[in-house]
Amino acid sequence: MSTARILALATTLAGLATATAAQTSAATGMPPGGDVQPVHDQQIFTHVLFNELEGRWNGNNTQFRWEGQGWVGTDYDKLWIKSEGTLLANGTLDDGQHQFLYSRAITTTRLQCSIRGCGCAG
Repeated sequence: MSTARILALATTLAGLATATAAQTSAATGMPPGGDVQPVHDQQIFTHVLFNELEGRWNGNNTQFRWEGQGWVGTDYDKLWIKSEGTLLANGTLDDGQHQFLYSRAITTTRLQCSIRGCGCAG
């Protein structure tokens, strides 16, 4: 799967997560003047964590290696991005795996749907 197709798909999933969060917010709002005020739990948060983020410079064999994950979304809907790979000096991706996952809180558990891409050489 090409990088352009993966990015287009990730953009679509991010739009879906934002639209779902907006619908959830509208559906759970309390009528004006009610006794109980609504809980403001539809803020969009982000989280990024890298387990590995390193560069190597030794002549012609320059490499940049990463492994990490992150998410953006609300308490109920999240778009997860999990990625690892090696970028060579000429700008090509030597090996790698990239996952875009959409998760939705259902009662006390989470449901995740994913799209995966492999940037393998060869």
